[in-house]
Amino acid sequence: MSAIVARCPKCNKKYQLKDSKLVGKKIKCQKCATPFRIKAPSMKSMEVVELINEENQSAEDEFDDFTDFDDFTDDYAAGGDDFDSPAEYAEPMGLPAGGRKLKKGKKKNKSVAQPARSKKREAEEEKSKTVPIVIAVVGSVLAIGMITVVVIFGPTLMNRAAEGPSASIPEEFASYDGADHTLKFEYPADWEMDKGGGTMGFPAWAKMEGTGASIDIQEVNIASGGGSPVAYDDLGNKLPPELQPVHGAHRRGLQKLEMVNSEYSETPPEEIVTGLGEARISEFKNPGTFSTEYGLRATLMSSRRTYEVMCRCKQSQLEDFKPVFRRIIESIGSGKRM
Repeated sequence: MSAIVARCPKCNKKYQLKDSKLVGKKIKCQKCATPFRIKAPSMKSMEVVELINEENQSAEDEFDDFTDFDDFTDDYAAGGDDFDSPAEYAEPMGLPAGGRKLKKGKKKNKSVAQPARSKKREAEEEKSKTVPIVIAVVGSVLAIGMITVVVIFGPTLMNRAAEGPSASIPEEFASYDGADHTLKFEYPADWEMDKGGGTMGFPAWAKMEGTGASIDIQEVNIASGGGSPVAYDDLGNKLPPELQPVHGAHRRGLQKLEMVNSEYSETPPEEIVTGLGEARISEFKNPGTFSTEYGLRATLMSSRRTYEVMCRCKQSQLEDFKPVFRRIIESIGSGKRM
């Protein structure tokens, strides 16, 4: 193996290279920091090529008389600004870009595989861009499909939900007679019924529930006693219906319901007679989040107690249940004395 001697053109500092890989490369003088290019010795180009092919050692310890020359190999490997790429100076010397002589008839180069890797990388990047687009398209299609189903079939489904189960109109009734003047009333024999209160200062209540309908009776006020549910003027004449105490109680009940739900509405009150005496009844509509309640609301008053009755069902079943609701409301009276 022949050594290569290089000199700095400015300070004449001499460097002896063990590795011929730096021939044609640009380095910086460690003494005066002048960059210069290492020239090949005066031998035939083919001999230089053979020498380069034989050398295959690392760039460490490339100079005998300069112990700090490792900096050259480090900068060269990192591709620093003071060193040019091998391809830039290989072509003027008749060498391929890789720095080795190609055998005749076999024009291969390590750089040939690079385009294949680039194409693979491009394909992966294109795939990574395509997947989110496909997901977005599929999501949009599903969203459009769901909206279409809601628009087309939504009203039908809502109407069916509003209709509820088929109404079972009661035909047979049973009687409940509470103690100590609390409550007595009729209720459908096949409905579930529960009751409570009415003693020891607890408000009386009752609840009935059947297929597609329910009824709640709730004591809302306990009078001080001794008063009459019917009002008269000074001459003993009965006051008009809108001035009767039960009418005012019915109006106050409406105001409370409107405070709970501003969309609640009902028809003007109708006068009816129950087991407790005069009463008021209205047909109501109570919109909710998922459904709307329909039914009858009644206010009943005795000399001791005031009751509110809420009869609920679906809109499509209201006309069928109205006679049942009215019968139960009109049957409400004071329970037997114990």
